Amino acid sequence: MASLLLAFLILQFVQTNCNFDGGSIELGASFVADAQSTTNPWYSHSKMFAFGFHPQGSSYVVAIWLVNAGETTVVWTAYRDDPPVSPNTTLKLTHQGELVLSSKQGLVNKIIASNVSYAVMNDNGNFILYNDQMGVVWQSFDYPTDSMLLGQRLFGGQQLVSSVSKTNYSSGRFRIKMQIDGNLVMYPKNTEDDYASAYWSSGTFEHKTSRNYLYLNDTGLLLINGSNSDAIKYFYTTLNYPVIYRATLGDDGIFRLYFYNDSNSSPIIVWKKTDCPCSVKNICGLNCYCALNHDQPDCVCLPGSDFVELDFKHRGCERNFTKAMCKSGKENDTYYHMVSEEGLLCEDYPYYRAITHFKEECRDSCLKDCDCDAAFFKNSFCERHKFPLRYVKRVYDEPTTYMSFFKTIRVNLNATSVDKEMMTSSSNKKIIGK
Repeated sequence: MASLLLAFLILQFVQTNCNFDGGSIELGASFVADAQSTTNPWYSHSKMFAFGFHPQGSSYVVAIWLVNAGETTVVWTAYRDDPPVSPNTTLKLTHQGELVLSSKQGLVNKIIASNVSYAVMNDNGNFILYNDQMGVVWQSFDYPTDSMLLGQRLFGGQQLVSSVSKTNYSSGRFRIKMQIDGNLVMYPKNTEDDYASAYWSSGTFEHKTSRNYLYLNDTGLLLINGSNSDAIKYFYTTLNYPVIYRATLGDDGIFRLYFYNDSNSSPIIVWKKTDCPCSVKNICGLNCYCALNHDQPDCVCLPGSDFVELDFKHRGCERNFTKAMCKSGKENDTYYHMVSEEGLLCEDYPYYRAITHFKEECRDSCLKDCDCDAAFFKNSFCERHKFPLRYVKRVYDEPTTYMSFFKTIRVNLNATSVDKEMMTSSSNKKIIGK
């Protein structure tokens, strides 16, 4: 139902076929996706925000963007994970109160029937549909994508999802969720809401109420107790003069608060979490870890693996050898050797954990275990993991206290027919990062 209302909202707004200057969009208005879309959208009264078709590659998406110093910053998109629409697609708010998205051939792609009378693009970036009683039928603030704007709330169970890139507004790889336990937490996308996947939290989980919400207002970015409207935590307090604020979860998994002195100034980052790009879990994909190179994140494959796509290192690594079959329930360790690395830690859950006083015991236990692909040793504990490995990180403080061991090939398994018989039926399958 929410997606239908969103579609309806989008269609209604786009119906304007002239440059709106902060007025309402009336029934019968329409909008066409073409080269003039970003120069002739529906503006808010101050012209700080605009609603219309925004280019994405050679196609278009229905979006809201912040107009700033000749540049545009997209802050909301409709149907962000649907394919972009082709040029000459039309959004129309019909006289029957239907918001219709139709192709240049006249084929109707989406129809939303609702009691909508007009729409308004507000100066805070909120696009609202109203009925004839001035009641709100739908508003974009209720369906955030990757950004929050002044006056917007993120309630328990809602989340922001990063975009793929600064020019591709589809859902990306990271999310920040306002949990119903009162904690604001950042995770990789497509993960459970669990401790192992979290890479930052507000630490407010003790406030166990689904009424807590994240709020961006003229006093700052803060967590509010919805039961009594008290501020639980301030992340940033604002300056003493009017500014434009935007909080965005970037395609690198970092949540940033920006402010603009006016519509002609460049954005300034006033707060961000996290501070280190390599602390973002899954920033480099599976079987891979992040290392800083001149303060910039760089992805490194774990021993025994290579990049899935060298030009897109964040997509992770895959095993670069074929595994052999177990012998009598134990690994055929004559075909493998263990490569050791200092200063690596795996923050995912192991399938096996035990007290082991010596790192050599940890290494050898993995070598002989058919299921083990890597072992991590610290403080007399040995943890064994299977491929694919996620959440491996480089430790810079006391790196020698962290030892890891990775199973790699010793000989060419394709050398003899005997070797081939020892390979499992699934041995030709590589484990790759997503």
